[in-house]
Formats: sequence, C-alpha cells, structure tokens
Amino acid sequence: MYRDVCADLVLDTPSETTWLLELTHTDLSYISFFYLIYILKMSRIDIILPCYNPHHSWIDKVIISSHSIRKKLKGDDLNIVLVNDGSVKGITKSDVAMLKEKIPFLHYLEYEVNRGKGHAVRKGAEVSQADILLYTDIDFPYAEESIIEMIKLLKTNETDILFGTRDEEYYTH
Repeated sequence: MYRDVCADLVLDTPSETTWLLELTHTDLSYISFFYLIYILKMSRIDIILPCYNPHHSWIDKVIISSHSIRKKLKGDDLNIVLVNDGSVKGITKSDVAMLKEKIPFLHYLEYEVNRGKGHAVRKGAEVSQADILLYTDIDFPYAEESIIEMIKLLKTNETDILFGTRDEEYYTH
C-alpha cells in the first residue's frame, strides 16, 4: 500500500513545468521511495510581425488580435515579436510605448534601413526562444481560427512546417 502521495510543482523554465510525484511505500522491513517525474511541456509560441510603413489602424489590430489569440491558446505562452523593418512613417515612439504597455508579452526590434520582409522575419526568429514560430503580416490578415489550427497542428509533432496561402475567399473581405 502506498502510504503517502505528495506532489510538488517544480518550474524548470518558463516553457516547461515538471511535476514530481513522490510515492512512498512502507512495509515491516524497509522503506522504499519511488519517484516518478512527469514533464508536462507547455508550448512557447512566438508570432513574428515584420512591419514596414504600416497603415494608420495597425496598432489597434495588433493589440486586439494578440490578446485574442493568447486567450484562445489556454496554457500556452504566446509572445509577439514585432520587427520594424526600417519604417520611415507609420511608427512613432509613442506607438511603441503604447504597444509595450498594452501588450506586456511584446518584444520590439527595429533597425533603420529597410532590408525586406525576409530579413525582418529572420531577425525575429534570431531573438526567439519559442518552440513554435509563426509569422504573419502586421494587419493579421488570416482568421484567428486559422492561426490557432496551425498551432494545434504544429504541436502534434507530426508536422514540422506549415504554409498558409491566400485563396480567392481571402480577397473578398
């Protein structure tokens, strides 16, 4: 018979939770300890948003979409990596300050010379420590449900990479 069962929660990293379950077994002649370590991995997810001269309503879209997606990803650690790809208009210091205030899980990068979307995505990936990386445009053109579905597919470990395409329906919005 197991006399005592105790569970201790041990946090190793922000993206990993380890449950240590100690099972104690006693009988007349000896005491045995059995340790069962179960690692429950939460996924850390970064959405990289390359940005160059964004349109006027981009800030609200980023704030609303970031929080909405994070809420739908219960138990996962979602971060936004916004990469300003040398914008000469559309982003002010007050915009960045507001974003950092409204999105505490935002990481902001910038550089002065525009180098293209691919470079911005690579720079975002360089600073990421996430298990899953996604990138999309600053205006979150894809439905949140599609983003959630992609993340679910990537978490199965049966899929290494996904590509999204814009079909005719996308352009009717």
